[in-house]
Amino acid sequence: MSKLAMCSVTFRDKSVNEIIELARLAQLDGIEWGGDNHVPPSNLKDAEHIGELTREAGLEVVAYGSYYFAGEEMDFTEISDTAKALGTRDIRIWAGKMDRDKEIGEIDQTDFERIVLDIKKVSEVAKEAGQIIHLEFHQWTYTDTLESALKLLERVDCSNVFTYWQPNVHSNHRERLRQVRILNQYISNIHVFHWDEEFERYPLSDGLVSWKEYVDLVKVKSDRYFSLEFVKDDSVEQFIEDANKLRELVRYLNLRHND
Repeated sequence: MSKLAMCSVTFRDKSVNEIIELARLAQLDGIEWGGDNHVPPSNLKDAEHIGELTREAGLEVVAYGSYYFAGEEMDFTEISDTAKALGTRDIRIWAGKMDRDKEIGEIDQTDFERIVLDIKKVSEVAKEAGQIIHLEFHQWTYTDTLESALKLLERVDCSNVFTYWQPNVHSNHRERLRQVRILNQYISNIHVFHWDEEFERYPLSDGLVSWKEYVDLVKVKSDRYFSLEFVKDDSVEQFIEDANKLRELVRYLNLRHND
């Protein structure tokens, strides 16, 4: 059964309570809490409190959206502990540090192997804590194309490592369909938004036809979250409208899986 959620980074300037209220207003199932503004690592008391507030509001903590960049010799233990305090087993990390000068699809073999090794280490720590790792599918990292993401996931080859998916701006519609089709077994949660190649944001309704084609290719998986991430003009009204459109999309997906 697929569910609806939001990433708290959608509204970085809003407080924790405002984010929770928005998720309730939009009738979502949960929140992926970001590790930059809302739930910084190591502040375990705050993380525990935010987890409790989320559940008291009838929402789920979908994941901890950390800013752990594989290969950068960061401390994963504090990320793992923060996710535990928040009350989620699911942690988003990045496949390398975001490098805006990185040519899309380019693989520096030395850098690549360093990142593979670190993700394997992270996977072991997470496994001992009963946690699951999700790579952000993002330009300027080693999940920027189908080929690099697939090579990375196959090299990592850990049973608790998956990847998110989102329609990155540098790829066209045909490439995105190919990504979903081939990465299917590795795809966990999906970040939902509608942007163009200039990062111009549009209402989700404008991209609904494309999104139906993406979800048509998604295999059945229990507890998959479709999480809204970023809306046009950072507008609350647009967020509610997008949530309603996302609900249509997820309902369509769940009905299709029940056929």
